[in-house]
Amino acid sequence: MGSFIGHALPGSCFILVSLWWIISIFQRYFRSKWDQNVATYKNTATFSSQRWPDIPVEAYFKLLAAVSGIIVETVTGFEWVDGSWKFANLIPNGHHIMMYSFYGLNAVADLMTFHKDSYGAVRKDMID
Repeated sequence: MGSFIGHALPGSCFILVSLWWIISIFQRYFRSKWDQNVATYKNTATFSSQRWPDIPVEAYFKLLAAVSGIIVETVTGFEWVDGSWKFANLIPNGHHIMMYSFYGLNAVADLMTFHKDSYGAVRKDMID
C-alpha cells in the first residue's frame, strides 16, 4: 500500500475518528455547561452514538478498519518470487501490519471498556 490510495484510505479513517472525537468532546462539554440537568463534564476514551447508545459503533468501526488494513497489507506484501509466493516486503508491510494491530488492540480495549459491567458480572460469578 505504498500508493496514494494506500495512504489516503487509512488517513481518511484516522481523520474520521478524530473528527468524531472532537465533535463528541465539544458536545459533551458545552452540554455540561449549558444544561443544568447534565452532570459535570467527564472525559472518556470512547464516545457512544446518540442514535445507538447501546452499541459501541466507534469501537466496531476501528476494529473493522484495523482488520481490513491487516488483510490488505498482508495480501500486498506477497510477491511471485522464483516460482512461489513469498512475503517479500517484510519491512514496509510488516511495519504497517504492526500499526494496524495496535489500532485493533485499541478497538478491543474500547469494546471491553464499553462492556465492563457485563464482564465484571461474569467474573464475579466465576469467583463465587
